[in-house]
Amino acid sequence: MKKNMKWLIFGIIFISFSFFTSSVYAFSFDDIFFWVSNFFGKITGYEVYMNDTTTTIETTTTTLLPCQSECCTDPTYEKKVCEYPKTCTEGKCIDTATTTIQTSTTVSQTETTTTLSPCPYECCSLKDPVYQGKACEYPKSCTGNKCVETTTTVQIPCTDSDGGKNYDVKGTAKYQWGEYTDYCSNERQITEYYCQDSGDGRGPVIWTIGAVDCRYGCKDGACLPQPTPVCGNGICETEEEKANCPKDCIKCYQDSECGQSTTKKTCDYPGIPPSLMKPEARLPGVSYACTVETKNTCQNPGTINSQCMGIGGVACKPCELGCQNGECISAVTQTETCTDSDGINYYLKGYVEFHPDKKQAFDTCRVINSNTDYYDTYECSGDNCYVLESSCTEVGTAQSHVWKCPSNICKDGACIKAEEIKEQVKCIFYNSDIITQPTPAKPYEKCYADLRPAVQAVCTSDGNVAEENGKKYLYCLVDVAGEKGTKLAWKSSCGGYAYTVIDGNNENVEFNCIPASNVTEEQIKGKGFRYAYLQCYDGLEQKIPAPMSAPCQSSESWQRIAADFCKNHCYADQSKCGVNSFSVSQECYIDAEEIVSIPAVPSTEIPQETQPSQPTTAPTKGMLYYFRSDDCPHCIDMDTEIGILKQKGFFNDFGAAVFDINDEISQKFEIKAVPTLILYKDGCSFRKEGFIKSDEITNWAYQAKCEEKPILICKDSCPLDEKCYPFSYRKDGKYCSDEGMFKEQLKEDATCENNFECSTNVCVDGKCISSNLIQKIMSWFKKFFRLD
Repeated sequence: MKKNMKWLIFGIIFISFSFFTSSVYAFSFDDIFFWVSNFFGKITGYEVYMNDTTTTIETTTTTLLPCQSECCTDPTYEKKVCEYPKTCTEGKCIDTATTTIQTSTTVSQTETTTTLSPCPYECCSLKDPVYQGKACEYPKSCTGNKCVETTTTVQIPCTDSDGGKNYDVKGTAKYQWGEYTDYCSNERQITEYYCQDSGDGRGPVIWTIGAVDCRYGCKDGACLPQPTPVCGNGICETEEEKANCPKDCIKCYQDSECGQSTTKKTCDYPGIPPSLMKPEARLPGVSYACTVETKNTCQNPGTINSQCMGIGGVACKPCELGCQNGECISAVTQTETCTDSDGINYYLKGYVEFHPDKKQAFDTCRVINSNTDYYDTYECSGDNCYVLESSCTEVGTAQSHVWKCPSNICKDGACIKAEEIKEQVKCIFYNSDIITQPTPAKPYEKCYADLRPAVQAVCTSDGNVAEENGKKYLYCLVDVAGEKGTKLAWKSSCGGYAYTVIDGNNENVEFNCIPASNVTEEQIKGKGFRYAYLQCYDGLEQKIPAPMSAPCQSSESWQRIAADFCKNHCYADQSKCGVNSFSVSQECYIDAEEIVSIPAVPSTEIPQETQPSQPTTAPTKGMLYYFRSDDCPHCIDMDTEIGILKQKGFFNDFGAAVFDINDEISQKFEIKAVPTLILYKDGCSFRKEGFIKSDEITNWAYQAKCEEKPILICKDSCPLDEKCYPFSYRKDGKYCSDEGMFKEQLKEDATCENNFECSTNVCVDGKCISSNLIQKIMSWFKKFFRLD
C-alpha cells in the first residue's frame, strides 16, 4: 500500500510539473504547490500545508455554578465583577486598589499567593502584572488598553533584475522560495521570468511565460535586436532595405541584364537530340539543319520579385539535298540567296536583294479596298492603309506581306507612329487552383503581353481575391503604354488567350484556369512544367527531367517526348502501343510561342517526297482548316509557316482551307482565338491554338491517332491503376512524390522531410524513426504506468 501511495504521489507531482512547465501561459511557482496540495487532498483526504506543522487541539467543556456572592473570582463559579474603582475581595466589592500578599512559611517550602485586581480598562494584556487579563472580541486586538481593529499583511519580497517582462535583456527573478533566470527555449523563442502580484494577498511572486517568439532570434537568455542591414552585400534582409537598397533587392530591370540571348545555326549539331540518333528515327544518308537558341529574360522587371530566367533548346530538321551554313539546301537556294536591309521592321523603309541577279524589292505603302481591289502608293491613311513589308524566307527567297499600321498612317514604305497613350488592364483568373486547392508550390497567377520586341507587360495576382455574383476570382492590374491602336495578345500562367487594343480606356481580360489532378491536353496546352513522368502499355515507366538548357518545357514538348519514348512499347498481344498514362508537375513560367522545342522526327510517317529512297506507301488522308485574321499579331508568322508546309508538299497528303475568324464557319468550329488549326483525320478531329511551327504541325498531323480512350493525364499528382492520386498518398509501401511519380517509402535513419515518406510514418529531425525505437518508447510507458 505504501509503495503504491509513493508512486501515486510521484505521479501527481510529475504530471503537475509537466503541465505547468509545458504551458505557453504565465504561471506562479507557488501555484504549482497549492494546486498539488488541493489535488492531493481531494484524492487522499490529507491536507498539506506550506511551512507549517499539524497541531491537534483537544477542547474540554466545563459547566460553572452561578455566583452566589456580590462578586466572584473563583474558577468554580461564573465570573461576576465589580464596577470600577471597586475590586472583588472575598466575594465583596471593596473600594481599594491594594494588593494583599499573604505568605505562609513551613519547614519544607514557601508558598506565595498573588491576587490581581480586575482589569479597569476596555482590555488588559495577560502580561500586565497588576490586572487580570481582559481580551477583545475578534478581529479586534488590545492596543494601549483599547480594542483596535487592525489588518496585518505579510509582504514577501520579489525582485527582477531586468525590470519585469523584458525580452530584450537577460534577467533573474528572486523571492523567498528561490531564483530563476531567463533562458532561450530554442534559437527562435525565449522563456521569461518576472514578478507579479499573486492576487490572493500573498504579495508579489515569480511568474513565467514560455515559448515567446523572438523575431530576430534568441541568444543567451535575451531576444536579439533587429540586424542592421548592409546595402551592397547582395542580401535583401529587411522590408526597409527592399525600399531603400535596390542593388540588393532588385535582381534585374531588363532582359539585357540577364545575359545575351543567342541564336546559332549549324549542320548536324553535336548535341543533336538522342531521339534523332536512333537508327529507326534518323533518316539514312540525310543531314540535319539545326538551330541552337538561348533566350534570357527578366521576369517581373524592376521589382523585388524580379529574376533572370533562361530558356532555349535545339530544333533540327532533315535536309534532303544536304545542309549548308545551318540551312537546308534546296534547288532554289543553290542558285539564289536573299538579304534584307532592315529585317521585319514596319517603321523603317528597307529592301531585300536576291541573287544572282541582285534584284531589289522595297517596302511600300498599300491601300487595300478588297481582295481584288488594292494598289501601292507613296503614302496613305485610314482603315484601308497598310504597309507592304519585304523580307527573306528561311530558304533564301524573297517574300512580302502586309501589316496594318496602328496609327492608320503609312508614308514612304514605313508606318508613322501614333501618339503613345497609357491605359490599365485588369487580368482576371477564374477557377485557379490557388483558390480551389491552395499549395505552397503555386503561390500566384500571372498574365503577360508583348508590347514590342523584348518588352513585355506583366502582372502577378499576388493574393488579390475578389468575389462577384457569388464567384471568387484572382486578379492583377498592369499599366500598359504604347502606340494608339496597337493590338495586344494576352496569355496567362494558367492557359488561354485574350486580346485588347491600346485606346486609352481601361479594359479587363479573363482567363479560365485549368484544374489540378486529372486534366486533358487542351487544359494544359501552352503551359510549362519542370518534370514529366510516363508509363507505356508494356509497363515501362520513366521519369523525365527537363534539360539544363531549357529547365521549363511546354506540355506539348513533354507529350512529344513521351510519345517518342513509348513508340514501340505495346501490350503483349500488340493490340495497343504508346503512352498509357502521363503526368506533369512543378508548373513553371514559359512563353509557349517563343520556346524552341525538340521535335521527334518520324521515319515511316514522313511525307513521300522527303524520303525518295524508301518504298512508297499509301498516303495518309485528311484536311487541315486554318483560321486567322488580319489584326492578329501572330497570324503573319503563321502565314509563313503555312507557306513552308506548302513548299514541303505537306498538302499532298492533307488538304487545306483558310478561313477568316469573321466567317460564319468559325462559329461552327467554335473558334474563339486565332491562329487556330483544326485537323480532321480518320474520322477524328484535333485542335491546336496559338502559333506553331511548320515542323511541329507536321509531327502533330502525322502522329495524330484516334484513341479508343484518352490517355490518362495527371497534373500535380501521380498516375497509378488508371487513376490520379494526390501528393503524399501512400499505397503498397510507396508514396506519391511531388515529382509526379510513386516512390518507395524510406527505411529507418533515411533522410526525410515529411512523415509520409517513411515506412513507419514518423519523420523526426529530418530522419525516419525505426519501428524498434517506437516500440521501446511504447513499452517504457506501459511499464511506468503498469498498463499491462
